[in-house]
Amino acid sequence: MRWILKLLRAVIALYVVAAVAVVAFSRLARGPRTDQIRRFNRDALNPWMMKHAGGEHWYASVVGHVGRASGKQYQTPVVMHAVDGHLAIPLPYGTDVDWLENLRHAGGGVAVHKGVEYAVADPTVVSRDAIATALGARDALRYRVFGIDEFVELRAERLKAEPSVAV
Repeated sequence: MRWILKLLRAVIALYVVAAVAVVAFSRLARGPRTDQIRRFNRDALNPWMMKHAGGEHWYASVVGHVGRASGKQYQTPVVMHAVDGHLAIPLPYGTDVDWLENLRHAGGGVAVHKGVEYAVADPTVVSRDAIATALGARDALRYRVFGIDEFVELRAERLKAEPSVAV
């Protein structure tokens, strides 16, 4: 029985150390290190995330956009919140991200959030404090801890109605 308690303490200690390291790294890592993380996410994690993103029960959503130079259609997995009739996306890498530049250039795009498809437009960067109340205390605290101070807010219009049930 003692070995179980020792193992449990070790697991909890490891979790706490890892959590502190992730928070510290996310708050301090800016510049070249951030670009490395962005590339890793784009090349390794995003293809896997796209298999699940936008689903009704998945935490990540999808933002669809058209490339500024290529004219190609792209989809990027993002964290998204429904906030006061808008969709809000935290910007952990700042405002200099391709998907946001593409949305700005085109004036909008599409998004899939919790299984619902939206036409999105008017990307506007807002501070975390400006939408903290709408986010809720838990999410606002999480973004404050991780040093995420900016969000992009998108005007959203539902594209598809709820699926009808055949009788």
